[in-house]
Amino acid sequence: MRLALIAAAVLMTGFHAQAEDVKFAPTDAKKPYLMDALKDKSIRAPVVALITREELPHWAKGIIKNRNYTAQPVLTTISPLPGTDVYNACEAHNCSDNRISILITPHKHHAYALLKEGKTLRFVGGPKAQQQAILSAAMGK
Repeated sequence: MRLALIAAAVLMTGFHAQAEDVKFAPTDAKKPYLMDALKDKSIRAPVVALITREELPHWAKGIIKNRNYTAQPVLTTISPLPGTDVYNACEAHNCSDNRISILITPHKHHAYALLKEGKTLRFVGGPKAQQQAILSAAMGK
C-alpha cells in the first residue's frame, strides 16, 4: 500500500512542469521581436484578445499599439510543450520593475502571460501548470 502511494505521488508530480524543467531553443537574434511578430495576424489576434480582455497596466496595453515598451527576441520551447513561443517585454526605462512574458500556444489560438509589477507576479489569461512553468522560466531570461 505504501509503495502504491509513493508511486501515485511520483506519477502525479511528473505531470507538473517546474520552471527549472523548461528548456528553450538557443536564442537567435534573427528571430522576430514582439513588435515584428505582431504584424502576423495569427499571432496578433490572440495577443490582442489577451491584452484587451484582461486588466493590465497602461504600458502593457500599449504593446498592441507598439508604444512605450522594449522587447527581446522570441524564446521557443524544446520542452515541455515543444514549439511554444514566448515573448518578453518590459516597460521602457523601467525593465527591472515592470515586465511581461507572453506565451503563444503552438497553434496560435491562445495567449497567456506572466506580469511582473514591482515585486508582484501574476498570471494572466488562466494558463495551465505547464504554461505557467514556461512563463516563469521565460520571465527569468
